[in-house]
Amino acid sequence: MFIRILTVVLIVTPMAWLAASDARAGALEDGAVAFVETLSLDGIGSLTGQDVSMEKRIEKFRVMFNNSFHVPAIARFVLGRKNWKQASKEQQAEYMTLFEDLMVVSYVDLFSSYAGESLKIHKAVADDASRATVHTDIIRPNAADTRPIRVLWRVGTNGKLYKVLDLVVEGVSLSINYKRDFKSTIRRAGGLDGLLVELRAKTTKLREEAKGN
Repeated sequence: MFIRILTVVLIVTPMAWLAASDARAGALEDGAVAFVETLSLDGIGSLTGQDVSMEKRIEKFRVMFNNSFHVPAIARFVLGRKNWKQASKEQQAEYMTLFEDLMVVSYVDLFSSYAGESLKIHKAVADDASRATVHTDIIRPNAADTRPIRVLWRVGTNGKLYKVLDLVVEGVSLSINYKRDFKSTIRRAGGLDGLLVELRAKTTKLREEAKGN
C-alpha cells in the first residue's frame, strides 16, 4: 500500500507542479501583454501627434518613462556593474540625471518617427518567473516601405507592477547598444568623468534642439 501511494505521489506531484508553473507563466504573459497594450495606447499614442511640440513630448514621455521603465536597472546595466560600484555618490547621482535625459529624448525621437502608425501585439513569452518578452510589430501602411518594424519589449514584474527593461528594435537592443557606446567612451575618454563630460554636452545639445522644435 505504501509503495502504491508513493508511486501515485511521484506521478501526480510533477504534473501538479507543471500545471502550477504553466499557470504562473500564463499569468505573467497575460500581464505583460496588458501592460504593453496600455503603455502603447495611453502613453506612446500621446507622443505621436504632429501638433505636439518636441518639448511637450519630452515632458510627457519623462513622466511615462519614470512610471513605466525600470530606470535604475537600465541605467546600471548600461554603465556596467564595475563602473557603477567604482563611481562616487556624486558621480552616480549625476549619471542617473544625464542618463534619464538621454533616454527620454532618444525614445521620443524613436516613437515620433512612427507617428500615426499602430502597434500590433502578437504574443508574450515568459523568460523566467518575473520577466517576459512581448513580440510586437509597428504597422506602417502609409510609409514608403510598408514592412512592419519588429519591436520586442523586455518587461519585468514584482508581481504587482510591470516595468520595461529594454526594447529590441529590428534585432537591436537599445540597452546593449548604449552599453557598448558608454564602454567605448569610458575607454577613450579616460574613465567615468570623461563619460559624464560627453553626456553633459550631449544632453545640453538635445535640450536645445528640443526647444527649437
